[in-house]
Amino acid sequence: MRHPCFSTKQRAYARYKLGIKQVIHHLKFQNGIELGYHFRKNLAEIVINEGWVIDAIVPVPQSSQRRKERGYNQAAMLAWPLSHMLNIEYRPQYLTRVGDKSTQVQQDAFGRLSNITGSFKVFDDSLMGQSILIVDDVITTGSTMNECARVCLDVGAKNVFGLTFARSILGDIVA
Repeated sequence: MRHPCFSTKQRAYARYKLGIKQVIHHLKFQNGIELGYHFRKNLAEIVINEGWVIDAIVPVPQSSQRRKERGYNQAAMLAWPLSHMLNIEYRPQYLTRVGDKSTQVQQDAFGRLSNITGSFKVFDDSLMGQSILIVDDVITTGSTMNECARVCLDVGAKNVFGLTFARSILGDIVA
């Protein structure tokens, strides 16, 4: 199933396999909040090499339930050190998650797309004319990043770039 890509461009630092899976697991489930600091230079190199001109960096927001469970947003733990490394504004408030839908992990591609639709909102016109970078830990089908980009463009963002620490490649995806 194909859906339109709303991001201007997307890149990932690594392929989601072997040791990278362990790194992501540590970040998400073992309070590995130092990993954003550790990998900020690698992520910054992608932005610089791509020549992206960015006004603000925004992490993919978490549901309130997931935030309560973990105590932190792993996407924010990547986005915040990156913003400091690049001297670009960190603006987590630009994008908000609405409602607590089920996790994407157990969903197939169609389920992920329908599950995430309508999950994000921008509450004011602060993105008007802005080029933003949305940061997440892993991109699997692209549904989450795509929905974030769509709502940002709908409120007048100029460009929406997507950057993840890791990306699943078709055939690697195991729920």
